[in-house]
Amino acid sequence: MNFNNLLELYNLMDRTVLFNHVESNELLPFANSIEKFKLEIKKRYENDDHLAEVLNLLKKIFFKLASSLLPYNKAINKDSEDHVLSKFIQIKKSYPELFTKVVLPIAKSFKQVIESTNNYLYEHLCNYINIKAEAGLKVAIVTKRAITIEERLLIQNGLKSFLKVSFFTENSFRKDKETFDEVVFVGNPSYFGEY
Repeated sequence: MNFNNLLELYNLMDRTVLFNHVESNELLPFANSIEKFKLEIKKRYENDDHLAEVLNLLKKIFFKLASSLLPYNKAINKDSEDHVLSKFIQIKKSYPELFTKVVLPIAKSFKQVIESTNNYLYEHLCNYINIKAEAGLKVAIVTKRAITIEERLLIQNGLKSFLKVSFFTENSFRKDKETFDEVVFVGNPSYFGEY
């Protein structure tokens, strides 16, 4: 392959870049409740260390749920779920007013999320790729963190069987020399550097 043929692979004239925002009816109330908790501890509790620790835990749990492709009820392990519940109980004992006013809605939305058997990100990803599907289509799915084996199997089962799907982290995708018909970046655009 000569240099000009190689440049043809990178012709951006016939390429399309789309950004799709995926909303979750379960995650949005949880995110809003966490934000309200953050503002409350900043305003009324002067960034109390214990409450700040709980806030960080809730943010991690939210990020795990928002970035997972598993059904929400399988995205968080039992230990993490129990850890969050124990923090809620501690707040109930130490800060009863805060618990009633702010933390109880977080607990209720958390319960609703972890009991949900769907995942809007997974559904959107599979629907988007399946609509584009044609025999031999080579698809790359790129994420910030490595996709688990369970998530890979779930995605492959949700996609049409004749598709050729490869999974990458951002870094491994940049290093890979293979070309694809469709590249899907999963996550916030700021996760991925400029190409």
